[in-house]
Amino acid sequence: MDFRPVFRFLPSSTTLMLKASNDAFKVAQQSRRPTTSFTVKGPEAVREEAKARILQAEGDPECWQLVLSESQLQFGQYRGQTFKWLLSHDVGYACGILVSHMQEREAGDSSQSPLAANKDALASYARLLPQMVQLIESRRMREGLVSVRAMDRTLVGFGAHAGMSLQALYESTSTECKTYKRWIKTQRCGMGSRMHTVQVYILGREKEGSAAGPSAAAPPPAAPPAQQRASQPASSVPSADDIIELSDDDELFAAAMEVDTLPSQAGPTLARPQVPAVHQPTGDAPHQPPLLLTGAQLLPKGWRKTLPEEQHEWLGRALFTTGTGKHPVLTSELRLWWTPPGARRLYTQIPSAQAFFQHRFFLWAPYRMWAYKLSCPNCKRQLTGAGLYKTVRRVLDFGGWYHMGTEYLECGGCKRKYAAWGQGIMSQLDLAHKAQFPAVLTYKLSCDKRVVGMMKARTLGNSASRLRAALLEQHTGDWLLRTLRYLSVLDQLQLPGVAPQQVTARLPTPSTSRCTCWRAW
Repeated sequence: MDFRPVFRFLPSSTTLMLKASNDAFKVAQQSRRPTTSFTVKGPEAVREEAKARILQAEGDPECWQLVLSESQLQFGQYRGQTFKWLLSHDVGYACGILVSHMQEREAGDSSQSPLAANKDALASYARLLPQMVQLIESRRMREGLVSVRAMDRTLVGFGAHAGMSLQALYESTSTECKTYKRWIKTQRCGMGSRMHTVQVYILGREKEGSAAGPSAAAPPPAAPPAQQRASQPASSVPSADDIIELSDDDELFAAAMEVDTLPSQAGPTLARPQVPAVHQPTGDAPHQPPLLLTGAQLLPKGWRKTLPEEQHEWLGRALFTTGTGKHPVLTSELRLWWTPPGARRLYTQIPSAQAFFQHRFFLWAPYRMWAYKLSCPNCKRQLTGAGLYKTVRRVLDFGGWYHMGTEYLECGGCKRKYAAWGQGIMSQLDLAHKAQFPAVLTYKLSCDKRVVGMMKARTLGNSASRLRAALLEQHTGDWLLRTLRYLSVLDQLQLPGVAPQQVTARLPTPSTSRCTCWRAW
């Protein structure tokens, strides 16, 4: 009885196949059926059941490697299957789970719940298998979670340089090694293969060298090549401080203009910004973890002050990405309404409450979206884009509130600036585009047009106070429903006989509708 799984490889290669097998697909479909029930078991029960299966197969129940291989998953779409079965049928799913779990552990999560213990056991089993160790480290390096320097002593393992370590290959000054490195970078190779590992290492070392400047890159070879590299300007890498401390949001939108010259993005969906890994100095220098920019750090400074905290992460990742300079840039695929991702369908650990209280966002940018030629209301000269408006507006709606942002326009003649939602700009739009603006704005208040329409009929009993009471009831009901969903998730994660975990999350407080201020409508 062997503890090692039967890995599946791509045809005529040693690259692991990440796609799930047909058997795995059937098991996943079965687990999604509402009639399927499963009880989460503790670590001791999982081990005892694994030993019983080993004894039934006439194996050695004292062999801890066998016990790990026969342990059952307690979470996910393959719950009830053994670790050995999982790595034999869906390596890609296992790799994603383990990378996410390792990141949570490194961030300080010390939970000892049955699900966390089950993931720890799966990670221990994966470490027994060199193919899985290589695949997980490759993915973690590709996502910037660890430095590629952790693989300095790993051997190339194939080709003419099979006996060389990755560090020796990268730092070699011979013409043969330089040519080989350039060739490796141009190849298309499967994730998890040896060539892919070498490719990730070379690209990672180059990014780290660029982040720390030319002097921190690979040791300079003699004479002309070194001088040429020293004369090149260092790559400008965004840092958290650079983004958090932006003094002027006009600079942000000015940088957003760069997006016209950048390659088109995949779309306006949430995307993780590609951030070069930070070079980790050796010797006595303090360790610097890889720089990972959050969605909040991608937002303009003024927006972070006026948006509620639960809007920061998803909106920053939806609207902005890191460009070629220090500043984030606005996505090229703009649209009016942006919908948050919301809460996930399944949680295996206690989630944050923020995902349950997110609201949609409206972006009004007629100059950039529809290439309108707008003129200055003062001197009639043509306006140009001059940044994002420094704050966002909170708009009263039926079921709750949503937020709205817009662009700044500047006149080259009188140097005046106008927000795109101002009357002087809105009056220049045609009826079709003007009708897409959803709200009525005053100096301090913002109200959706549908709510304003409810205030037109001033019959007996249909007053602004009555509408306020109705909206307050709707808002409170929406907040209670979101709270119920969050508490339901916490209840599902509570296991019988296990002490409840302390939850420190603070729920957003429900906002009182200020509809009485709209009596004039």
